[in-house]
Amino acid sequence: MGTLHVALCEVENRATTGATLPVAKAVPTAAATLDTTTTSARVGALEAAGPGLVWVCTAVGADIYVRASAAAASTAAGPNQGHLIPAGATVALGVTAAGQQLAARDRA
Repeated sequence: MGTLHVALCEVENRATTGATLPVAKAVPTAAATLDTTTTSARVGALEAAGPGLVWVCTAVGADIYVRASAAAASTAAGPNQGHLIPAGATVALGVTAAGQQLAARDRA
């Protein structure tokens, strides 16, 4: 069993050399934590308002599959279904559509 922490953040384009470097703002729009099992579940009540946001996902204690969709409760995360985040890693995933949600589960 693992834990997935997700922060939904606005993105800021920082530039000092002419090229942009998008980074998540320090204060999240929303955040949630899910104790994961081998059954896919929606991550809290998080729902993205639209592009221009980023999901910052941290896997603790287990490798965790994460999948974004318009209906996380019915669209399962798993092998070949989303991203695999190794235990101890943090991954930023860009929001692609309004109403996007996350589903997550442990790697079995």
